[in-house]
Amino acid sequence: MEGVRTLVGGTLRLSPSARRKVLTADRERALGHDLMAARSAYWRAVLAYPPWCQGVIAFIKQAHADSPSRLLASLGSASRSLRDHETRKNRSDFDGALDEAAGALALAYPKCQTPDKIRVDLKNACRGLPLISVTARSPPRESRPFREYADHAEKMRSRLHCVRDRFAEANQRLVIHLANRCPHLGPVDDRIQAGNIGLLTAIGKFDPSRGFKFSTYAVNWIRSAMCREHHQTDRTIRVPIHVHNSATKIASASRQFMARTGRDPRPKDIAQTLGMTVEQVTTIRRFLSRNTTSLERSDPDPERQSFAATVADPSDPISDAIDDQDRRIQVSELLGFLEPRQRRIVERIYGLGDLDPESRESVGQSEGIGPERVRQLLGSATKRMRHQFSLQALRNGAEAVGIPRIVERMQAKQQHAADQRPDQELRQAELRWAQEMADLMRAQRLEKYTEELERWRTNGLLGAVRLCQHCGAQWCLIPFARKAVPQGRHYRYCSSSCRSKAWWEHRRTGILSAPQPDSQLRPSTE
Repeated sequence: MEGVRTLVGGTLRLSPSARRKVLTADRERALGHDLMAARSAYWRAVLAYPPWCQGVIAFIKQAHADSPSRLLASLGSASRSLRDHETRKNRSDFDGALDEAAGALALAYPKCQTPDKIRVDLKNACRGLPLISVTARSPPRESRPFREYADHAEKMRSRLHCVRDRFAEANQRLVIHLANRCPHLGPVDDRIQAGNIGLLTAIGKFDPSRGFKFSTYAVNWIRSAMCREHHQTDRTIRVPIHVHNSATKIASASRQFMARTGRDPRPKDIAQTLGMTVEQVTTIRRFLSRNTTSLERSDPDPERQSFAATVADPSDPISDAIDDQDRRIQVSELLGFLEPRQRRIVERIYGLGDLDPESRESVGQSEGIGPERVRQLLGSATKRMRHQFSLQALRNGAEAVGIPRIVERMQAKQQHAADQRPDQELRQAELRWAQEMADLMRAQRLEKYTEELERWRTNGLLGAVRLCQHCGAQWCLIPFARKAVPQGRHYRYCSSSCRSKAWWEHRRTGILSAPQPDSQLRPSTE
């Protein structure tokens, strides 16, 4: 990028050629009004040709269901009147309706994607090519009014892009500033590129009539574009953005739960906090905990060159033949646990051995039963085979059910719990110390309050009527009431609201009411 250089540590600084002046409030406001005027002029340019006005309006209604139908209907009626009778009154009505519709469309759809599609059809019509979006009659290629109409639309588009470019150049420093503040979002060049995309999106959606500064509006778009680009490129297998957002919420809820309760949260606790299901929390955690590895990484075994040497070759015919033979032996053993009719049905339905697969109707006809009975016998047979397979796996200690891995995982969890036990004891000790400190501070505050109350009772000020320094209302100090606690000069006011108002008035004017003289104190009549 021209005018920018990278310093040590990944921090960017602007070179002298790129140090443009920051936009003032008046200049930014003027540039915003120019942007709105350019959008309105672009919409006006694509709607300004009466013979095409009906087709363009139909395309706008098709593209935007919430378009201003009343203004578009008025514009269509004015265009028909002008096309039938070109008079000064019809031209004036058409121009007025055109200005209203263009202004409303520019406010409703500031990105101007629909005028861009209409402009493509204008270029195709000038070249004699078929139209893509607008349903209208193509004019003759030598039509001068239509060519002027297309050239004017192209000129208004160039004007809009010129204003957008000026806005982008003036706010380029904002992108670099935000990129420097987010070093955790990948390389700085990628951050700036994604930030520029977010800046252009913010320019396309900015509405200066709302009265907000552009930098305030654009910061969120720029930062969101940087985060989105980082989330799409930081992993080998791309994870959707909503999964990243859910993972961030789960991590934040886990930290808050642990700080509040002192223990690790369970998936049920997080699901109740975030309003999610336990399955969603478990799936997101399990999915993000998986890490990819390279087949070219080094292997601990010195005889192997890479990790790829330990992966089986799927194209090896010998291993496939061995696996098929093992499956045949295993299936034949499981078929031995079935009744003869069930075994015949399974063999004929699935085509085991040298048989071809058959339908339930043909098997039922040969067995003298209906297709529904064949389905029931097949279901009971497969269920029985599945049960016998599980029993064999448990009996032989096969790895099909993962028993060795389950045992290793349980041992690892027990070891992890034993390692974490000192940390938990330390955390519990810290919590007990914090509770003792809170009890001590509470006792000190109570002792101070008792001493202050006794001093007020001794001086005869307890229950004395006072005048509020802010509103002038009378009030008295009541024993054991919340506002009876004298805290410096705060007892001059009758309530916390008057105290806050007096404080803000002091901040604004620099004048604080003088302390109340003792002459304003008089014993309470109550």
